[in-house]
Amino acid sequence: MKKYAFWFVFSIWFLSLAAQPVPVEVIFQDGQYQLLRGGEPYFVKGAGGTEFIDRVPQHGGNSIRTWGVGNDTQAILDAAQANGLTVLVGLWVGHQAHGFNYDDEAAVQRQLEDFRRWVIRYKDHPAVLAWGIGNEVELGLSVYNLKVWNAINDIAKMIHEEDGQHPTLTVTAGIDVNKARIIKERAPDLDIIGVNAYGSIGGVSNALRQAEWDIPYLITEWGPNGQWESPLTAWRAPIEPSSTNKAQTYRDRYENVILKDTERCIGSYVFLWGSKFEQTPTWYGLFVKDEATQVVEVMQAQWTGQDYTGNHAPRILEATINGRSASQSPVLTAEKDNVAIIRAEDPDGDPLSFEFIFRPEEGSRGLVSGPTFEGIPGLIIEQTGNTITFNAPENLNNYRLFMLVRDGQGGIATVNVPFRTELGPLVSDDPNILFANQDAYMRDGEFSNIRHGQTDPQRLQTRLRNDPPNSGFNRETYIGFDCETAQRGITSVHLEVFGGELEGVTVAAFGLSNFPWNENTLRWTVRNNNELPLLDQTTINTPQPRYYRWDVTDYVREQLILGQTDISFALRNLNESANPVNWNARERREHPPRLVFVFNDGPLDPPGDSTLLVQNIFPNPAADALHLEFYKPGGTAQIQVEVFDIQGRLAQTRTFPVDRAARLQTLDLSRLQPGVYVLRITANEQRQHLKFVKK
Repeated sequence: MKKYAFWFVFSIWFLSLAAQPVPVEVIFQDGQYQLLRGGEPYFVKGAGGTEFIDRVPQHGGNSIRTWGVGNDTQAILDAAQANGLTVLVGLWVGHQAHGFNYDDEAAVQRQLEDFRRWVIRYKDHPAVLAWGIGNEVELGLSVYNLKVWNAINDIAKMIHEEDGQHPTLTVTAGIDVNKARIIKERAPDLDIIGVNAYGSIGGVSNALRQAEWDIPYLITEWGPNGQWESPLTAWRAPIEPSSTNKAQTYRDRYENVILKDTERCIGSYVFLWGSKFEQTPTWYGLFVKDEATQVVEVMQAQWTGQDYTGNHAPRILEATINGRSASQSPVLTAEKDNVAIIRAEDPDGDPLSFEFIFRPEEGSRGLVSGPTFEGIPGLIIEQTGNTITFNAPENLNNYRLFMLVRDGQGGIATVNVPFRTELGPLVSDDPNILFANQDAYMRDGEFSNIRHGQTDPQRLQTRLRNDPPNSGFNRETYIGFDCETAQRGITSVHLEVFGGELEGVTVAAFGLSNFPWNENTLRWTVRNNNELPLLDQTTINTPQPRYYRWDVTDYVREQLILGQTDISFALRNLNESANPVNWNARERREHPPRLVFVFNDGPLDPPGDSTLLVQNIFPNPAADALHLEFYKPGGTAQIQVEVFDIQGRLAQTRTFPVDRAARLQTLDLSRLQPGVYVLRITANEQRQHLKFVKK
């Protein structure tokens, strides 16, 4: 019994001894700042993140970084301690950009007291290296409340009171002289400054020196250039370097920046030790799932000071789509038989496998479970090793093709090529059908200046909602056609648009003449506000999407007679609905908007009632007057004569009272410019069009 009691007491003593904090301090000696941990020099060879903690010491690292505290912090500290690592413990300070108000003194005090509880809870853990108070609190704001630095200073003071064993720092998004001076003035109790720096990493040391801030620094995040500082494609998509190019960047920045400043830099945390979706699934992570990129090799060599001798990841040599690299901005113009090639090699001679994944540039975020990313299925026609032939994505949009190269030994290489599709408009194989050559919808209210034809090109919408007005609920669609090939005898024309699904909603088609527009400029604030001629209406009668049709025969014939071959329509709902009606846009390339013609062998403008309308106009060409000779009517009638220029703009109008004694009328042309004009003559249900030339 005494034996067991002895071992129990011994175990308690041993555990309490093991749980004692290891003191960490900042010293300045022989012109250099240095960290001492347990009295020994400690240069931080850190990994940002909490994935693969056991791999950090295997590759020569000695510390990890977190960004906030919580109930999982104990497990992270324990895992770090078990692997011989320290932890820069992050305290997530509220961001003004996320709604935290630093003028609210009560909220600021509550935040400080919350942190006090966490500090007291974890300060004695032997894995604690330092406290990181806040991360990039100034990010996302051109002007921010400078009191945030005072609040951070108060937290640093509190930590010094509660925990005299570990230094404090805050972490900034880059650093410049002005920012350094502000923090120096408002947060003098910080022991270290932490800086997240990517492309700007080379300027950190000089900025602190120019600010005359005598303080050591940690590079708390670093890696390749961020997406905000990378080269762009022609459509301004950031170009991500390959894992091979990133490896060289990591090597250069560690050797020439982090190790070079021996006076003030006390270490760094490479970003990110794990996998992470930020801009892309591969931009910042040193791993893809659990497979290591070449950057891990680089970090082991830098941390240990020895050549890397383990399994080497593959190296990327080249990646192209239709022969063009990312920097050459590949654009797909063919629906089929596009070709992507990746060239790679393996330093160990391992056989390589290749995976190709298509993702929309703005699509679902994050990694899915399993060995790969979420991608667009069904595009690859054939794969032969490092080469694929593929179909263009269905929608006209921006995309990336991710190419992953594996060596089967846990090594992986990554590269991606942004591309976009600019397929030509769909052309119908049926000569009686024309597909739309442009279409777009608009919204009112706060969305009135958004060009949905450009930002949301795959769909069209219509909706009417008058309560409340101008609230962004209303939607209207414009659809345009090139009718150059339709200038012959027309029996009927129907506009057909695929969609619906909202039973009971009545949708009207209106003629949209004399209003130039295109998908990139159309928005609610510039739409045609004039009263438009209603052509036809139809009511959605099924929950299943289908083609709905409107009779637009007279309007199309008239526009063609007037010389207009670019013919447009507006779709508007006539009754209110809780939801918008969705229609297929031409960019869907499936069931696009269309005009369906029935042609005949007659002329485009069939003769009207010869007992009523004009039988002759003279002289033609005319100078200042044009004579109209009407057929002698059987009674009286009002005849309207409208004059249109060749662009379809109404130039003149006049109404003639025609009876048995007034067969000849004269139209004054003195105010018209020389050119070709069209007369539209209307009486009751009859209409006639005649062309003439003004000299």
